[in-house]
Amino acid sequence: MKRSVFILFLFLTFFVSQNTKGQISTKHASDEVNQILTVHEKLIKNMQDSLTIYRYKLKDSELSLKALHDKVDNISYMVDLFLKFFTILLTITFGGAVAYTIIAIRAIKNSYENKYKENFEQLAQQYSERIKDVIIREDYTYKIRTEKKILILNQKGTGMTPEFNMIIRLFKNTKPADITSLAEALKIDYSKYDLVIIENYDEKGRWEFSAKDDDTEEIKTAHKKVNNQLIKLANFIAPQAALLYFGPQEAGKFPADKTHKSKQHLISFSNTPATLYGNIIDLLTYKDIIEGKVI
Repeated sequence: MKRSVFILFLFLTFFVSQNTKGQISTKHASDEVNQILTVHEKLIKNMQDSLTIYRYKLKDSELSLKALHDKVDNISYMVDLFLKFFTILLTITFGGAVAYTIIAIRAIKNSYENKYKENFEQLAQQYSERIKDVIIREDYTYKIRTEKKILILNQKGTGMTPEFNMIIRLFKNTKPADITSLAEALKIDYSKYDLVIIENYDEKGRWEFSAKDDDTEEIKTAHKKVNNQLIKLANFIAPQAALLYFGPQEAGKFPADKTHKSKQHLISFSNTPATLYGNIIDLLTYKDIIEGKVI
């Protein structure tokens, strides 16, 4: 009996002990849960507060962004307005400058035209006679080159220099005559010619008529003979036609001073191609003047 009571006592003691431990464990767990929930609530509250703050900041950012956008729009508008104003101003300014420039150019042009016209009229009156004289002379020179008859005496078997041919081509009514000697030239009728040219420039074959001191007597005699023939020919040709001798100084000085004085004014000579053209024109012009022909 005592044993049974002891066992029952032990059982009850164990049960109470276990029950007490369970109550203590349950209460401890509940406290921990409450603590965790409290922490979570604080965290949630903090998160809500942070979210609220972020919302306010986001709203402020949106307002700032809108303000910035408005400023950009305002600046863009001002720039567009300035560009339009500048374009209008530039157009007006440039147009005015162009108009002013055109007016100035026209004024200068009219001024110069009037001045030029006045000067031209004065010059025309002042130089009208000179201009007329130049035109007449040029026209007369052209007539000489195209109408005057020119006979060219050349030693047979010799050619004419290229320079001579270049000059003589300017005269349209020329005729060559190859002769074996100056004596043969005395048989030609010169009355139908205005000018006779004795071409003696080709060094390969020309009449030499100026003897040197160291020449032999035979050469001196031959040169003297040619010289006399030239004098005789010159006296024969003038005054039927004007006479022009064309030859270098090495061949000898043409003896124009040995011809008859009454015929010397119709005799000329040229020692270089550069003077040939001018001498031809001058001699034929002079011949017309003394013959009473109007220039």
